[in-house]
Order: sequence, then structure tokens, then C-alpha cells
Amino acid sequence: MRNTNSPLRLLRLSIVSVVVAATLMLSCSDDDRTTDPGPLVTGEESAFFPLAVGNRWLFVSEYLDDDGSVVRERTDSMYVAKQTEWLDQTWYEVVVTRSVDGPLAEPWRFWWSNGDNGLYDSYDWKADPPSLLFQFPADSGLTYNSGWEEQTVSVTVKASDVPIYTGNRRFSGWIYEFSTRVRWTLSPGVGPIQIETIDYPAPLYEEFVRTRLVLSTSSLAY
Repeated sequence: MRNTNSPLRLLRLSIVSVVVAATLMLSCSDDDRTTDPGPLVTGEESAFFPLAVGNRWLFVSEYLDDDGSVVRERTDSMYVAKQTEWLDQTWYEVVVTRSVDGPLAEPWRFWWSNGDNGLYDSYDWKADPPSLLFQFPADSGLTYNSGWEEQTVSVTVKASDVPIYTGNRRFSGWIYEFSTRVRWTLSPGVGPIQIETIDYPAPLYEEFVRTRLVLSTSSLAY
């Protein structure tokens, strides 16, 4: 049985608390804003999210019980598997493994492309034109819709340009929260720093992080 009160875990919880506090302060300091992301903007690729076949990010993944204890800890990955052309734009298949959710958990698979104002998702080619997924640059408090005509997803920028710490590294992070109960923390030119899934367990039904993937290493060809 893992000791959930170890000094390393207490330090990690302290760091997470500081980041959350900074996030909340930034979120509350800005007025709520909404925007129409508009159509796909083509041109020189954004350096916001590195997309190239072979790019890989490795994560330390935790699955948490309702009391906050770690049930499972695994190593998961996110990688760019292949590319194709669609609507005169280069698209990349991005795969996220989910072994922390159990041995039978299917990976997430996306088709993404960089635009001048952020990262676009084809939503398995249902979105025509493609839909803005991660707007960048973006201010804290910004809210917009992604998805396609028959299924929209609300996206809120919970924080922008906040310090995110993993181990002894410091990143500048943008936190995007989706109505699908997934929260992504991204750093320009680096990619994903943290990926969380959110739950609302009984009896309190308050927000609770069910899984957390934290970046450990990456290998990028850009």
C-alpha cells in the first residue's frame, strides 16, 4: 500500500495548491469574456503546439480514489502517429494512452492542425470547417465553443501565462477547461504539461480530479 502522506506527496500537494491559488486569482481578476473563434486561419504554422510525426510526451499518471488517495500510478504517453492533408491543411493524428484508467481503456485519438490563432480539431472529420480547440493567445476568462454543428463543447480559459512546475522545471501555462470534464494545461512550444479528468463524486458532488497526467519528459522534432 502506497504511503499517501510521504514528504514527496506532501510537497507535490503544496505545489499544486500554489498553482491552483494563482489560477483562481487570475481567473477572478478578469471579466468573463466570450468570443466567436471564427473559421480556420491558415498560413505559417503556430509554434504553440509542436506537431510533427514522432513527437512524444511521457507522463506520470495517477488515478485517485474519492478520498484523494492514489489507487494506481502508471506511465502514459501522448504521441503524433501520422499526418494527412485535408482542406489544403496538414493534419496530425495525436494519440493519448490511458493505462491509468485500466488495462482495457481505449486511447484518445485526435486529428489536429495548427492555425494562426491556435490549435484546431477535425473531430474525426465531422467538423467542416474545422473547429478551434485551443485558442492562443487567449486571456483568462475567455469562453468559446468548439465541436461541430451536432455536438458543441464549451471551452473556458481558466488561466493564462501562469507558472506551472513539474519537478525542477518551470513552464508558462495556459489552462483550458472543457465541458466534457477534461482540463488541459499547455505551454507554448512545449505542448501538454498536465491533463486532468474531473469527477463529481457523491455525496458532496464537488469538483474532484479523478486522473492526473503530469509531464515527465518529451521528445520533439517540431
